[in-house]
Amino acid sequence: MVLEELQQSFVGVLALETEVSRIRTTLYMEGRQHISVTSMGGKLILLFSPRKGKLEAMVKAKEDWLCYYFKDVKPWSSDAFNDRREVWVKVLGVPLHVWSESFFKQVGARFGEFVDFDA
Repeated sequence: MVLEELQQSFVGVLALETEVSRIRTTLYMEGRQHISVTSMGGKLILLFSPRKGKLEAMVKAKEDWLCYYFKDVKPWSSDAFNDRREVWVKVLGVPLHVWSESFFKQVGARFGEFVDFDA
């Protein structure tokens, strides 16, 4: 069942930084409650509709809401995954004399890329 649903789903790449809830609200206001919107992490969004062919027709027609939120929308494939994840790393017991942005950048570099720290 899940694979069948994924095969009629689409993956959108966000054109701008936006919350999934905003996209859901837009669709609700336009009477498109049948479309589910799920974050895949990063800029990838999974779009699904149980109404076969409806979402595909919208993608082909390049409807305004799709063009506004997404720079690209393609059919789902098993290759569609996010290669980037942002996580918060909690570091305990850091002595005050080493507490600095430089220190946290070094910690972040061990696990990936440093984004920011919260003092």
